[in-house]
Amino acid sequence: MREELENIIKKYNLISNSFEYFWENYDQYISDEDTKDEAKENGFINRDSIAAKLYGYSYCISDDLDFDYIKVYIDCFRKGETMRSITYWCIYDLNGDLFDDYFVLE
Repeated sequence: MREELENIIKKYNLISNSFEYFWENYDQYISDEDTKDEAKENGFINRDSIAAKLYGYSYCISDDLDFDYIKVYIDCFRKGETMRSITYWCIYDLNGDLFDDYFVLE
């Protein structure tokens, strides 16, 4: 099963796609009129003020959705800190199509 999951991850570039989506969300968070002041107060100034790292990925079977999916997790840390400050994850169907994503401040 792990090999199948890794093949899907590689075939559809789900890790690199997830990082692209993460940076799009982050850039919008720090620049949007409704959130840029909050971002600055939380120490999110630009891309250099954080470190985004792959936490992992998983194959999920859920009662909430009517399909099996793959979830890719990214953790974000303020530079110089070890405590996670943003959690981000993407949900993809098994064909590599993005279903939804979540950008959550810790």
